[in-house]
Amino acid sequence: MMTKKMESPPRSYAPQSRFRRNWEAFREFGLEHVLRVLSFLLPNWLFYYNHAVMLAADDFGPESQSNSEYQVRFAVEADGINFPDMERNMFLSLLRRGDTCAVVTRAGRIVGFTWATTHRTYAPLTGSILEPGPNAVYFFNLFVHPSERHKGLALLMIGFQAEHYRKGGRTRVYAGSEIFNKASVNLFERSGYFYVGENIYTVFLGIHVTYYRYWPHPVQRFHAYFRTPNNIECS
Repeated sequence: MMTKKMESPPRSYAPQSRFRRNWEAFREFGLEHVLRVLSFLLPNWLFYYNHAVMLAADDFGPESQSNSEYQVRFAVEADGINFPDMERNMFLSLLRRGDTCAVVTRAGRIVGFTWATTHRTYAPLTGSILEPGPNAVYFFNLFVHPSERHKGLALLMIGFQAEHYRKGGRTRVYAGSEIFNKASVNLFERSGYFYVGENIYTVFLGIHVTYYRYWPHPVQRFHAYFRTPNNIECS
């Protein structure tokens, strides 16, 4: 279907729109929004700030629905050649340790993916480590191409993964999100997820510090390190 290309907004409008968005974010998050903006302006080793929550659900929700335009399947090693937003070696390492990756394709092209694991896992964007335990699964690294968002593809992939782990006897699912990503938080809330953890992650001059306000399993209140672990080292 042909779509009309949108014209660029007047120059006087674009800065005003950015200002309005930042002002609204500042009103909601206060100083945290300023710190988050600085994280995008400065090198991550110099300064980085994030505030995240961990959510859980004991009901995996409805099974995924079929969609004639999009297909969902599990990723295989051959997908690593052109896999978006992940280094090939890490992609292969995660698959080989037993993690699963659901991909959604359109006309043969990968437009979204989400990972799931039953292993102890480090989330680099939020600086947190989660141990799912024997009865749970952890969804992480959910991505949908900007041109394909707001079409229900995230729930389509999560439902596909959930069916797989439900059959394996897993009764709880975990998922993390930055508090600044309101679309993600709202998506999980609407799907029946509840809050089980919260942490703040900062980096200053190469020193990484994670503070856990509360967490779904026993954990040190503070973690400080110079070199971040990867998911394979966490296993």
